[in-house]
Amino acid sequence: GESCIIAGVYSEHTIRDFSKVIGDNGTVVVVEANPQNASRLIDDCNDLKNVVITNKAIWRESGEMEFILSKQSREQGYNRLVSDELQHFPEHLDDNPIIIKVPTDTLVNISNEFGIKKLDHVNLTINGAELQAVECMAELLHQHPNVRIYINSETPDPAERTIECLEQIGFKVSLSTL
Repeated sequence: GESCIIAGVYSEHTIRDFSKVIGDNGTVVVVEANPQNASRLIDDCNDLKNVVITNKAIWRESGEMEFILSKQSREQGYNRLVSDELQHFPEHLDDNPIIIKVPTDTLVNISNEFGIKKLDHVNLTINGAELQAVECMAELLHQHPNVRIYINSETPDPAERTIECLEQIGFKVSLSTL
């Protein structure tokens, strides 16, 4: 079976789709920074035997950071790590968001934590922190030379810098727009 790490997943349906494609002999590691979303996903996906869900944010290092989330009631709120390196929270979405602390970790550490011997796919939808997540991927590429990474990134920034960083590390980059 194949294995994947998907980060920034709001929808239970996305997890179920990955679980089905990966199959019973594979592993889907879901990394969700928003504790409310992580808790809901754990409850909604507890029947999936090939899925594990962890409440962390992907970043360039292990630690803890402030995390801002929309408290507006909507199907999918907007979330983002707080850092001077990232774009600011879009106040037009919520002029009174909540700030909490969340644990952060690298993709390499998460892969090792869950005992992934061969990582096939990484899917990142992490609202502007893509560059910081990929900065330490040289080790990931060394451990898993055939890994494929799919990134949903804001354009032009940080998408262009993220692409440059991936190419410098040694990834072959293909682009598509939706």
